[in-house]
Amino acid sequence: RVLFRSFVGTSDPLAGFLHSTGRATFPTITAAAGLVSYGEYSTGAAAGPDGSGDLVTLHFQAIGAGTSPLTLSNQIATTTQSISQSSSAQSGQVTVVPLGTARVYVQPAAGSHQIGDTFSVDIMVEGAQDLGAFQFDLAYNASILQYVSLTGGALIADTGRLVTPVGPTAGAGMISYGQISSDGGTPGANGGPYKLATIRFRGIAVGDSPLDLSKVILTSTKSFEQATTVTDGSVTIEPLPTATVRLVTQGACVRNAFAVEVWVDDASNLGDRKSTRLNSSHTIQS
Repeated sequence: RVLFRSFVGTSDPLAGFLHSTGRATFPTITAAAGLVSYGEYSTGAAAGPDGSGDLVTLHFQAIGAGTSPLTLSNQIATTTQSISQSSSAQSGQVTVVPLGTARVYVQPAAGSHQIGDTFSVDIMVEGAQDLGAFQFDLAYNASILQYVSLTGGALIADTGRLVTPVGPTAGAGMISYGQISSDGGTPGANGGPYKLATIRFRGIAVGDSPLDLSKVILTSTKSFEQATTVTDGSVTIEPLPTATVRLVTQGACVRNAFAVEVWVDDASNLGDRKSTRLNSSHTIQS
């Protein structure tokens, strides 16, 4: 359950226990599925070390959740005169815990806007662990909403990693977007809530549109996928309120000029070429 990744040794290759008395050391290592074999021999006039010390440090890469034994066997210790020393083995084990479950959701979960309005929704994540890449699809009703733009979130870039966006691509009722990143051993984003992306829409018809997430994938900087739960959203596009056009008049004497004003109440974004000119005054001569 644990895959051998690479041999590192001690933090200083010449600082190992066998080298500590000044003898020249020569390590050998082989690795196969489920088994690592390691050894060192030394040369030199100095005596070998006594007591306790670090023989080797091995690095592993966890590839699945669970518990793996770490069983020592075939251990051999010899003196500088090639005399075998009896030894006992104390094996161990390692438990690999899975990444926690992250939540990806639309914010706000439900919204209401008037036809013609431009508005934004955020795709959010919380509970991220070492996030190094993500992707998602968002489905919407293209007869109700018009896609305007998408701005990617900075949660991964803020860690110092180099981010490459994937998309956005927008078709009939579907938006796809993602990010991948690289930068050596720099950790990814953790925690949240963070914005994965901000998407702008325009309401083009009255009605309800789902905002449904799918193909949501979060991966760590080591390319391991994190489990996710998804919460979709929705938006309602409402009609403009009914405008009322009315006359405002004042009393007048015979043969006197007077004004009649035309007013509108509850107008919405009035001003296109189909609008009636308002607040005009007219003089009526009898």
